[in-house]
Amino acid sequence: MSSTYGFVPYEILPVLPAVPFDGSFGWLPPLPARRSPLTYEEEHGDGSLASLPRLRTEARGRGLEIPEVFMRFVATPAIYERVPSITGCFLEFSMGVVRDPSSSRGGMLRFLNDSQGCAFWYLYMTPSGDHCILASDQWLDGGDDEQSALDPQQYFWCAQSLEHFLYRFWLEDEIWTRVKRKQPLSPEQQQYLADAIAARHRLPAPSQRIDGSHPTSC
Repeated sequence: MSSTYGFVPYEILPVLPAVPFDGSFGWLPPLPARRSPLTYEEEHGDGSLASLPRLRTEARGRGLEIPEVFMRFVATPAIYERVPSITGCFLEFSMGVVRDPSSSRGGMLRFLNDSQGCAFWYLYMTPSGDHCILASDQWLDGGDDEQSALDPQQYFWCAQSLEHFLYRFWLEDEIWTRVKRKQPLSPEQQQYLADAIAARHRLPAPSQRIDGSHPTSC
């Protein structure tokens, strides 16, 4: 994907600490000083928060529902601005809901973007109301012209829910920053880092790695 991001099989990622994911984001502390928060690249326009009602209507027209926990996160600056990003990621939605390239009836909505276009994250919705998060180095905007070119092997299941994804995103950002600044880690951060280092030794050889997988359900 890039020298900044890399693919790691989900099954060898460190287990997250026991955290209550109840939609309140109560686990998310205030943004530390001298840290860059998630923000929208534009306050107005097609990819801004103003486009969300239209996207929600489009999703419902396809039998899909943007989950309330997602709506709350992206619409509440007091929440999303507490998430730091060392790589300058920003919030921006795709122009439309992207059809699932694996031919199921799900749909994807791009919402998080790397500042240099190295990686993108998508909310994946199923007709049953479930959701999960996918990652890809493919930028999709929901236009009809790009649908035929979608390759399901370029989208990777990376979290079972938005909160699980955001917690890992926040935790790894926090660990990287503390290590870089030679600041102490909490016991939970120390354990996660130790597990992550151990996982690196279990990575399959490049010739044996799976190119990707795309869910037909979450």
